[in-house]
Amino acid sequence: MILNGFTSREHLCHQNEVSPNFLVVCCLFPACLVFLFHLSGEKSRYSSIEQGEDTGALAEMTPVIAIEGVQKRYGKTQALRNVSLEIHAGEVFGLLGPNGAGKTTLLHILVGIEEASDGKILIFDAPPSDLARRSSIGFLPEMFSSYEFLTVEETVQTYAEFFSAPGHSLKSRIEELLRRLGLWEHRKKKLSECSKGMVRKVGIAASLVHSPSLWILDEPTIGLDPESSAVLKEIIQGNRRNGGTVLLSSHILSEVEKICSRVAILHHGEVLRIGLLTELLEFPESVHLLIQDGSTALLQFLSEIAIKSLTEPDGRMHYWIPESEQKKCLAEITRDETAKLLLCEPYHITLEEFFLKTVK
Repeated sequence: MILNGFTSREHLCHQNEVSPNFLVVCCLFPACLVFLFHLSGEKSRYSSIEQGEDTGALAEMTPVIAIEGVQKRYGKTQALRNVSLEIHAGEVFGLLGPNGAGKTTLLHILVGIEEASDGKILIFDAPPSDLARRSSIGFLPEMFSSYEFLTVEETVQTYAEFFSAPGHSLKSRIEELLRRLGLWEHRKKKLSECSKGMVRKVGIAASLVHSPSLWILDEPTIGLDPESSAVLKEIIQGNRRNGGTVLLSSHILSEVEKICSRVAILHHGEVLRIGLLTELLEFPESVHLLIQDGSTALLQFLSEIAIKSLTEPDGRMHYWIPESEQKKCLAEITRDETAKLLLCEPYHITLEEFFLKTVK
Protein backbone atom coordinates (compact mmCIF):
# COMPACT_ATOMS: atom_id res chain seq x y z
CA MET A 1 0.00 0.00 0.00
CA ILE A 2 1.03 3.61 -0.47
CA LEU A 3 1.18 5.93 2.53
CA ASN A 4 1.63 9.69 2.05
CA GLY A 5 3.09 9.11 -1.41
CA PHE A 6 5.67 6.59 -0.18
CA THR A 7 5.83 2.83 -0.44
CA SER A 8 5.47 1.33 3.02
CA ARG A 9 7.91 -1.23 4.40
CA GLU A 10 5.08 -3.76 4.69
CA HIS A 11 4.38 -3.33 0.97
CA LEU A 12 8.07 -3.78 0.15
CA CYS A 13 8.15 -6.95 2.20
CA HIS A 14 5.06 -8.30 0.45
CA GLN A 15 6.45 -7.41 -2.96
CA ASN A 16 9.72 -9.20 -2.25
CA GLU A 17 8.40 -11.97 0.03
CA VAL A 18 10.79 -11.11 2.83
CA SER A 19 10.29 -10.20 6.47
CA PRO A 20 10.58 -6.60 7.75
CA ASN A 21 13.74 -7.56 9.69
CA PHE A 22 15.36 -9.00 6.56
CA LEU A 23 14.48 -5.80 4.70
CA VAL A 24 16.32 -3.75 7.31
CA VAL A 25 19.50 -5.70 6.63
CA CYS A 26 19.15 -5.89 2.85
CA CYS A 27 18.26 -2.24 2.37
CA LEU A 28 21.57 -1.30 3.94
CA PHE A 29 23.56 -4.02 2.21
CA PRO A 30 26.50 -4.51 2.26
CA ALA A 31 27.44 -2.59 5.40
CA CYS A 32 25.34 0.47 5.89
CA LEU A 33 22.22 -0.85 7.56
CA VAL A 34 23.31 -3.93 9.45
CA PHE A 35 23.89 -1.81 12.54
CA LEU A 36 20.28 -0.58 12.37
CA PHE A 37 18.83 -4.05 12.94
CA HIS A 38 15.94 -3.89 15.46
CA LEU A 39 16.51 -0.20 16.20
CA SER A 40 14.96 1.06 19.38
CA GLY A 41 15.63 3.52 22.17
CA GLU A 42 16.32 7.18 22.44
CA LYS A 43 15.32 9.63 19.71
CA SER A 44 18.00 11.70 18.05
CA ARG A 45 18.19 15.45 17.93
CA TYR A 46 16.38 17.22 15.11
CA SER A 47 18.57 20.22 14.40
CA SER A 48 19.24 22.24 11.28
CA ILE A 49 22.24 21.40 9.16
CA GLU A 50 22.74 25.10 8.58
CA GLN A 51 25.55 26.88 10.34
CA GLY A 52 24.87 27.57 14.00
CA GLU A 53 26.58 28.72 17.15
CA ASP A 54 29.29 26.59 18.68
CA THR A 55 27.83 24.75 21.68
CA GLY A 56 31.14 24.49 23.49
CA ALA A 57 30.75 20.71 23.75
CA LEU A 58 34.36 20.16 22.76
CA ALA A 59 35.52 22.18 25.74
CA GLU A 60 33.77 19.67 28.03
CA MET A 61 35.77 16.86 26.38
CA THR A 62 33.00 14.32 27.01
CA PRO A 63 34.09 10.89 25.73
CA VAL A 64 31.73 9.78 22.98
CA ILE A 65 33.88 6.85 21.82
CA ALA A 66 36.36 5.04 24.06
CA ILE A 67 38.47 2.30 22.45
CA GLU A 68 40.88 0.31 24.60
CA GLY A 69 43.20 -2.46 23.43
CA VAL A 70 41.01 -3.51 20.51
CA GLN A 71 42.25 -6.35 18.32
CA LYS A 72 40.66 -8.04 15.33
CA ARG A 73 41.77 -11.31 13.79
CA TYR A 74 40.59 -13.07 10.66
CA GLY A 75 42.09 -16.50 11.07
CA LYS A 76 45.86 -15.93 11.07
CA THR A 77 45.51 -12.36 9.76
CA GLN A 78 45.76 -9.63 12.39
CA ALA A 79 43.67 -6.70 11.10
CA LEU A 80 43.81 -4.56 14.27
CA ARG A 81 46.56 -4.60 16.88
CA ASN A 82 45.91 -3.16 20.34
CA VAL A 83 44.09 -0.04 19.09
CA SER A 84 43.32 2.52 21.80
CA LEU A 85 41.91 6.02 21.36
CA GLU A 86 39.17 8.36 22.59
CA ILE A 87 36.92 10.70 20.63
CA HIS A 88 35.17 13.53 22.45
CA ALA A 89 31.91 15.39 21.99
CA GLY A 90 32.06 18.14 19.38
CA GLU A 91 35.14 16.78 17.61
CA VAL A 92 35.67 16.14 13.92
CA PHE A 93 38.11 13.25 14.16
CA GLY A 94 40.03 11.89 11.17
CA LEU A 95 41.03 8.23 10.86
CA LEU A 96 43.87 7.97 8.37
CA GLY A 97 45.92 5.18 6.91
CA PRO A 98 46.99 3.43 3.69
CA ASN A 99 44.79 0.83 2.02
CA GLY A 100 44.52 -2.22 4.26
CA ALA A 101 45.48 -0.33 7.41
CA GLY A 102 42.32 -1.43 9.27
CA LYS A 103 40.24 1.75 9.07
CA THR A 104 37.05 0.20 7.70
CA THR A 105 37.39 -2.78 10.03
CA LEU A 106 37.51 -0.45 13.02
CA LEU A 107 34.48 1.52 11.81
CA HIS A 108 32.52 -1.70 11.26
CA ILE A 109 33.30 -2.77 14.82
CA LEU A 110 32.14 0.59 16.15
CA VAL A 111 28.74 0.35 14.45
CA GLY A 112 28.24 -3.32 15.33
CA ILE A 113 28.69 -4.87 11.88
CA GLU A 114 31.67 -6.85 13.17
CA GLU A 115 32.90 -7.81 16.64
CA ALA A 116 36.34 -7.21 18.05
CA SER A 117 38.42 -10.27 18.89
CA ASP A 118 39.73 -8.59 22.06
CA GLY A 119 39.52 -5.24 23.78
CA LYS A 120 36.84 -2.87 24.99
CA ILE A 121 34.70 -0.29 23.17
CA LEU A 122 32.20 2.14 24.66
CA ILE A 123 29.98 4.47 22.61
CA PHE A 124 27.94 6.87 24.76
CA ASP A 125 29.09 4.72 27.72
CA ALA A 126 27.59 1.57 26.20
CA PRO A 127 29.03 -1.27 24.08
CA PRO A 128 28.33 -1.32 20.32
CA SER A 129 25.89 -4.19 20.91
CA ASP A 130 23.58 -1.86 22.89
CA LEU A 131 20.76 -1.39 20.37
CA ALA A 132 19.26 1.53 22.30
CA ARG A 133 22.30 3.64 21.41
CA ARG A 134 22.29 2.96 17.69
CA SER A 135 19.54 5.47 16.92
CA SER A 136 22.04 8.15 17.99
CA ILE A 137 24.54 7.02 15.34
CA GLY A 138 24.57 7.75 11.62
CA PHE A 139 26.80 5.62 9.41
CA LEU A 140 27.84 6.15 5.79
CA PRO A 141 29.74 3.10 4.49
CA GLU A 142 32.36 3.24 1.80
CA MET A 143 29.91 1.62 -0.64
CA PHE A 144 26.29 2.66 -0.10
CA SER A 145 23.61 0.31 -1.46
CA SER A 146 19.83 0.13 -1.29
CA TYR A 147 16.89 -1.16 -3.34
CA GLU A 148 17.23 0.25 -6.84
CA PHE A 149 13.43 0.34 -7.40
CA LEU A 150 13.03 2.88 -4.59
CA THR A 151 13.13 6.57 -5.45
CA VAL A 152 15.59 8.99 -3.88
CA GLU A 153 12.89 10.32 -1.55
CA GLU A 154 11.55 6.88 -0.63
CA THR A 155 15.04 5.66 0.25
CA VAL A 156 15.72 8.50 2.67
CA GLN A 157 12.25 8.15 4.25
CA THR A 158 12.75 4.41 4.70
CA TYR A 159 15.96 5.04 6.59
CA ALA A 160 14.22 7.65 8.74
CA GLU A 161 11.51 5.13 9.63
CA PHE A 162 14.13 2.66 10.80
CA PHE A 163 15.18 5.28 13.34
CA SER A 164 11.58 5.99 14.41
CA ALA A 165 12.05 9.59 13.31
CA PRO A 166 9.17 11.93 14.36
CA GLY A 167 6.62 12.10 11.56
CA HIS A 168 5.82 15.79 11.97
CA SER A 169 9.50 16.70 11.43
CA LEU A 170 10.27 14.10 8.82
CA LYS A 171 8.93 15.73 5.66
CA SER A 172 10.71 19.05 6.23
CA ARG A 173 13.91 17.30 7.32
CA ILE A 174 14.03 15.20 4.14
CA GLU A 175 13.35 18.24 1.97
CA GLU A 176 16.06 20.21 3.80
CA LEU A 177 18.66 17.51 3.20
CA LEU A 178 17.72 16.80 -0.42
CA ARG A 179 17.78 20.50 -1.30
CA ARG A 180 21.13 20.99 0.43
CA LEU A 181 22.64 18.06 -1.45
CA GLY A 182 21.17 19.07 -4.82
CA LEU A 183 18.81 16.09 -4.95
CA TRP A 184 15.41 17.77 -4.59
CA GLU A 185 14.76 17.98 -8.32
CA HIS A 186 15.71 14.29 -8.60
CA ARG A 187 13.68 13.07 -5.62
CA LYS A 188 11.28 11.01 -7.79
CA LYS A 189 14.08 9.23 -9.63
CA LYS A 190 14.66 5.58 -8.86
CA LEU A 191 18.13 4.74 -7.60
CA SER A 192 18.65 2.66 -10.74
CA GLU A 193 18.36 5.90 -12.73
CA CYS A 194 20.86 7.82 -10.59
CA SER A 195 24.55 8.38 -11.23
CA LYS A 196 27.12 7.06 -8.75
CA GLY A 197 27.60 10.55 -7.38
CA MET A 198 23.86 10.98 -6.84
CA VAL A 199 23.62 7.60 -5.08
CA ARG A 200 26.49 8.69 -2.83
CA LYS A 201 24.56 11.82 -1.89
CA VAL A 202 21.46 9.74 -1.18
CA GLY A 203 23.63 7.73 1.24
CA ILE A 204 24.75 10.93 2.94
CA ALA A 205 21.14 12.07 3.36
CA ALA A 206 20.06 8.64 4.63
CA SER A 207 22.84 8.56 7.24
CA LEU A 208 21.97 12.06 8.45
CA VAL A 209 18.16 12.18 8.22
CA HIS A 210 17.66 11.41 11.93
CA SER A 211 20.23 14.05 13.01
CA PRO A 212 22.55 11.62 14.81
CA SER A 213 24.69 12.73 17.72
CA LEU A 214 27.57 10.69 16.26
CA TRP A 215 28.13 10.63 12.50
CA ILE A 216 30.58 8.01 11.18
CA LEU A 217 31.73 8.39 7.56
CA ASP A 218 33.88 5.94 5.59
CA GLU A 219 35.53 7.70 2.63
CA PRO A 220 32.63 10.19 2.38
CA THR A 221 33.81 12.06 -0.73
CA ILE A 222 34.04 8.98 -2.99
CA GLY A 223 32.19 9.76 -6.22
CA LEU A 224 31.46 13.38 -5.30
CA ASP A 225 32.29 16.31 -7.58
CA PRO A 226 34.13 19.33 -6.07
CA GLU A 227 30.88 21.26 -5.49
CA SER A 228 29.25 18.36 -3.64
CA SER A 229 32.43 17.80 -1.61
CA ALA A 230 32.32 21.44 -0.53
CA VAL A 231 28.67 21.06 0.53
CA LEU A 232 29.55 17.95 2.54
CA LYS A 233 32.33 19.87 4.26
CA GLU A 234 29.84 22.60 5.21
CA ILE A 235 27.41 20.00 6.59
CA ILE A 236 30.16 18.38 8.67
CA GLN A 237 31.20 21.72 10.11
CA GLY A 238 27.58 22.69 10.80
CA ASN A 239 27.03 19.35 12.52
CA ARG A 240 29.97 20.05 14.82
CA ARG A 241 28.73 23.54 15.62
CA ASN A 242 25.39 22.06 16.60
CA GLY A 243 27.10 19.80 19.11
CA GLY A 244 27.52 16.68 17.00
CA THR A 245 30.57 14.47 16.82
CA VAL A 246 32.04 13.28 13.50
CA LEU A 247 34.42 10.39 12.87
CA LEU A 248 35.59 10.05 9.29
CA SER A 249 38.15 8.08 7.33
CA SER A 250 39.55 9.57 4.14
CA HIS A 251 42.46 9.47 1.73
CA ILE A 252 41.91 13.14 0.77
CA LEU A 253 44.39 14.50 3.29
CA SER A 254 44.09 18.11 2.16
CA GLU A 255 40.38 18.04 3.08
CA VAL A 256 41.02 16.25 6.37
CA GLU A 257 43.50 18.96 7.30
CA LYS A 258 40.82 21.62 6.76
CA ILE A 259 38.00 20.06 8.78
CA CYS A 260 39.49 17.75 11.45
CA SER A 261 40.71 18.87 14.85
CA ARG A 262 42.44 15.58 15.71
CA VAL A 263 43.59 12.58 13.70
CA ALA A 264 44.92 9.08 14.22
CA ILE A 265 47.15 7.31 11.70
CA LEU A 266 46.66 3.55 11.36
CA HIS A 267 49.23 1.34 9.66
CA HIS A 268 49.17 -2.47 9.58
CA GLY A 269 46.40 -2.35 12.18
CA GLU A 270 48.33 -0.25 14.69
CA VAL A 271 47.93 3.38 15.75
CA LEU A 272 51.23 5.02 14.86
CA ARG A 273 50.35 8.59 15.82
CA ILE A 274 47.36 10.35 17.36
CA GLY A 275 46.83 13.94 18.41
CA LEU A 276 45.77 17.46 17.60
CA LEU A 277 46.71 18.54 14.10
CA THR A 278 48.28 21.68 15.51
CA GLU A 279 50.63 19.51 17.57
CA LEU A 280 51.34 16.78 15.02
CA LEU A 281 52.16 19.29 12.30
CA GLU A 282 54.55 21.27 14.43
CA PHE A 283 57.86 21.67 12.64
CA PRO A 284 61.08 23.10 14.01
CA GLU A 285 60.52 26.86 13.72
CA SER A 286 61.57 27.44 10.16
CA VAL A 287 61.37 29.80 7.21
CA HIS A 288 60.77 28.98 3.56
CA LEU A 289 63.03 30.84 1.12
CA LEU A 290 62.63 30.79 -2.67
CA ILE A 291 65.75 31.90 -4.54
CA GLN A 292 66.44 32.53 -8.20
CA ASP A 293 70.06 32.47 -9.38
CA GLY A 294 72.85 33.18 -6.89
CA SER A 295 76.55 32.48 -6.69
CA THR A 296 77.95 29.01 -6.02
CA ALA A 297 79.20 30.21 -2.64
CA LEU A 298 75.72 31.45 -1.61
CA LEU A 299 73.98 28.27 -2.70
CA GLN A 300 76.55 26.16 -0.85
CA PHE A 301 76.04 28.30 2.27
CA LEU A 302 72.24 27.92 2.14
CA SER A 303 72.46 24.17 1.48
CA GLU A 304 74.60 23.64 4.58
CA ILE A 305 72.15 25.52 6.82
CA ALA A 306 68.88 24.29 5.29
CA ILE A 307 66.73 21.64 6.95
CA LYS A 308 65.75 20.58 3.44
CA SER A 309 65.97 21.97 -0.08
CA LEU A 310 64.39 21.52 -3.49
CA THR A 311 65.33 22.70 -6.98
CA GLU A 312 62.57 23.44 -9.52
CA PRO A 313 62.96 22.45 -13.21
CA ASP A 314 63.27 26.14 -14.09
CA GLY A 315 66.25 26.51 -11.74
CA ARG A 316 64.52 28.22 -8.83
CA MET A 317 65.60 26.89 -5.45
CA HIS A 318 63.59 26.31 -2.26
CA TYR A 319 65.34 26.30 1.10
CA TRP A 320 63.74 25.60 4.47
CA ILE A 321 66.01 27.09 7.11
CA PRO A 322 65.84 27.35 10.93
CA GLU A 323 64.20 30.58 12.02
CA SER A 324 67.29 31.33 14.12
CA GLU A 325 69.35 31.49 10.90
CA GLN A 326 66.98 33.77 9.00
CA LYS A 327 68.82 37.07 9.55
CA LYS A 328 72.18 35.56 8.59
CA CYS A 329 70.75 33.98 5.41
CA LEU A 330 68.94 37.15 4.33
CA ALA A 331 72.12 39.15 4.85
CA GLU A 332 74.09 36.75 2.62
CA ILE A 333 71.39 36.84 -0.07
CA THR A 334 71.38 40.66 0.01
CA ARG A 335 75.15 40.79 -0.41
CA ASP A 336 75.04 38.41 -3.38
CA GLU A 337 74.62 40.56 -6.50
CA THR A 338 73.21 37.73 -8.66
CA ALA A 339 70.64 36.30 -6.24
CA LYS A 340 66.95 37.20 -6.31
CA LEU A 341 64.81 36.50 -3.24
CA LEU A 342 61.34 35.58 -4.51
CA LEU A 343 59.76 34.39 -1.27
CA CYS A 344 60.38 34.47 2.45
CA GLU A 345 57.62 33.07 4.72
CA PRO A 346 57.12 30.94 7.84
CA TYR A 347 56.82 27.23 7.03
CA HIS A 348 54.34 24.68 8.34
CA ILE A 349 54.41 21.00 7.36
CA THR A 350 51.27 19.69 5.62
CA LEU A 351 49.26 16.70 6.77
CA GLU A 352 50.21 14.84 3.60
CA GLU A 353 53.92 15.35 4.30
CA PHE A 354 53.43 14.23 7.92
CA PHE A 355 51.41 11.19 6.87
CA LEU A 356 53.94 9.99 4.28
CA LYS A 357 56.78 10.44 6.75
CA THR A 358 54.86 8.51 9.44
CA VAL A 359 53.94 5.44 7.38
CA LYS A 360 57.35 5.01 5.70
